[in-house]
Amino acid sequence: NDEVKYPRYPKQLLVETLDPLLPMEIVHRKKQGFVLPWDIWMKNELNSFCSKAIDRISERDFINAIELKGIWKRFLSGDPSVRWTEPWLFVVLSHWLDKQSID
Repeated sequence: NDEVKYPRYPKQLLVETLDPLLPMEIVHRKKQGFVLPWDIWMKNELNSFCSKAIDRISERDFINAIELKGIWKRFLSGDPSVRWTEPWLFVVLSHWLDKQSID
């Protein structure tokens, strides 16, 4: 059926199924992105995991420990110049190196 294949608006079948529950202002609003709150998690629920990973990777010869720990400290203090992705890359690398048993 062409009406199902070519709906008048996105997710028409879903919208019509939820019709009495879903307000039309939600149905017809502009699309919005969704971002996970990594910065909040890293400062709270993931703080211990991240801090340990930063400490472990800081012991490696190829890492400038003072610089990395400074970045981590600035991130935790809310310095807007340090995005969550910067320390997270080192957390992930540390975790990967540990899992691969790479010294």
